[in-house]
Amino acid sequence: MASRIWRRAAVAGLAMAALVTAGLPGELSGPNAAAANDPIAPGAVRGQVSGPIAARRIAPPPALRGRDATLIFHDEFSGSHLDDQAWLTCYPHGMCFNSGSEEQQGYVPDHVVVGAGSASFVATAEPTTVRDRAGQHIVQPYRSGMIASTFSFTYGYAEVRARVPFDAGLWPAIWMLPTDFSWPPEIDLMEMPGRRDGVVTHTFHPRADGVRAPQVRTLLGDPDGWHTYAIDWRPDRLVWYLDGVPIMEITDHVPDQPMYLLANLAVGGPETFPKVDAQTRFPATMDLDWVRVWA
Repeated sequence: MASRIWRRAAVAGLAMAALVTAGLPGELSGPNAAAANDPIAPGAVRGQVSGPIAARRIAPPPALRGRDATLIFHDEFSGSHLDDQAWLTCYPHGMCFNSGSEEQQGYVPDHVVVGAGSASFVATAEPTTVRDRAGQHIVQPYRSGMIASTFSFTYGYAEVRARVPFDAGLWPAIWMLPTDFSWPPEIDLMEMPGRRDGVVTHTFHPRADGVRAPQVRTLLGDPDGWHTYAIDWRPDRLVWYLDGVPIMEITDHVPDQPMYLLANLAVGGPETFPKVDAQTRFPATMDLDWVRVWA
């Protein structure tokens, strides 16, 4: 698979180094095994916005300069509640946890809190009951929050400004999945699988036949601060950005079907992930400042 890694970049507040390049196992993000068989209706969202339309113009990111790109969706989380026309608080197929990833939380709507210009996912050490695909009730030891977009798009530039917790057993992620609930592909704008060292991963899962997933890991110089994660999805390439800096490019197996956006704060994960320990702090919070999509 053709891929390109940008090994060094100097950005204010960011110490970035490509710790692992393409050709790593795709273990950091498992298949969307919890998906049901009924797809959500795909559709472009040109002209659709979420939340109050700000009087100010939202400038496109530098990566889009010189391109004919239109802001087709944005949510600045400027209200006091989540826009339920734009977001779901569980997976579109109705499940409120991902059974294929060995997660230990159940996603609960009131653990998504909107206020003061941001949306927050709050993970707590409180049990909750969820249903699996067979309809059986399962008690999960933690509660947390997630959002999944009701809109989809094919090709575009998606950008999310977020602040994530770095602690053992926590798994914040911003990612994309196909609207027909197939897997792969999967595009991970970012995820942080239970680490405390300020390292985030960016991964592309193109195939399910054991082919290794291209991935890059970046070390944040300010892990507790706000960072912008983006994907530039074109017909012939995928380019990952961190704080406006390109960090990985893929030109093979580029998806061509509608996909939707997700952001979540999971607890637990596969065996290889660090587990919750005595030092893990609850409640834990993942914050989103805004979500914007150009096409």
